[in-house]
Amino acid sequence: MLNHIINTCQEKRVRLIAIGLLVIAWICLFLAIPSITITGDFYPVYHGARTLLAGNSPYSDAALRELQQLWPSPHAASGFPYPLPLAMVVAPLALLPVSAATIVWLLIGCVLAFSVVRLRADWPNAPLLPLLWMPLFDAVWSRQVTLVWFGLVVLLLLALRSRHAWVTGLCIALLPIKPQVGLLFALYGLVRGWNENRRVVGWAVAFGVLVWGGSLLIQPTWIADWLAVLPRYETVNNRASLFPWSLVLVAVTWHLPWPSRLAAAQVALFPLNAVYTPLPLLLVGMSMGNRLALICMAVSWLYLPFRDTGSAPLVYLTMIVPIMVGAYLDRRQKIAGARLSRAAPNLPAGD
Repeated sequence: MLNHIINTCQEKRVRLIAIGLLVIAWICLFLAIPSITITGDFYPVYHGARTLLAGNSPYSDAALRELQQLWPSPHAASGFPYPLPLAMVVAPLALLPVSAATIVWLLIGCVLAFSVVRLRADWPNAPLLPLLWMPLFDAVWSRQVTLVWFGLVVLLLLALRSRHAWVTGLCIALLPIKPQVGLLFALYGLVRGWNENRRVVGWAVAFGVLVWGGSLLIQPTWIADWLAVLPRYETVNNRASLFPWSLVLVAVTWHLPWPSRLAAAQVALFPLNAVYTPLPLLLVGMSMGNRLALICMAVSWLYLPFRDTGSAPLVYLTMIVPIMVGAYLDRRQKIAGARLSRAAPNLPAGD
């Protein structure tokens, strides 16, 4: 008994040291990797929200020219490539100075995204997993919308577990704004809500009318304006897709819980945009919940020396393929464990 307590304390100490070292490594990399501006990819969102608050369209040519003058990035030529509800959601932050708004944006995203460890409170090594997943670091470093929207996915899953109907409904209404991250999870939330708690559907409809219906009242032509911007976005951003071969990822994760299947489907169905695109696969590692998951997540850092190349094949090789291999081995381990359990003799219960 005493040896068990000592071993447990030693394991906790080693785990805390590992977490501390990983946090320090994150901070060092965050400071070492050069960034064009302090705002990163958040700036076009911030600019779009400020443009909307000024009573103008973030999709206009004037807004595009102003963005290109203020944001020294080649991606500025994309303009504001998001649905108008995103500008509405970010509008409160647009009232702040840009630096303060960026800090609040990052805090919201980090708090929500790192809450993923609460999905596996039974696994002691869960806090290590997010720190080992390079797409999460890249989403934080680039101040990406993907960071906050992955956080909304985590919030949706936690709200479904705790049966908070209004929070679930809010997430369902917001997640389609970034369909590459949240569309399938929004549908999942609706199905779960319909089957388990119909109030979720009511809240989702109410928030949906407020966000999506309100956007049409504010700017009735925004959908056509947004669709007109998308070809320009596709021209500026080189996106790669391995569909339908990427469906192998969905197949090898199908033995895992539904959130992991949906995360795999999100990554498989949508084009690869950047290093942060595979971020939802963190849910796959959480569902595996073993040392194999830690190894698969850690392998993603092999991409770091090639980060500036933007190589889609390397992203698949260092991030998606290890998850596929890990999920396949996890399935084999669980099948073998089930066979051993069935083959074990039925021993009589002790006194």
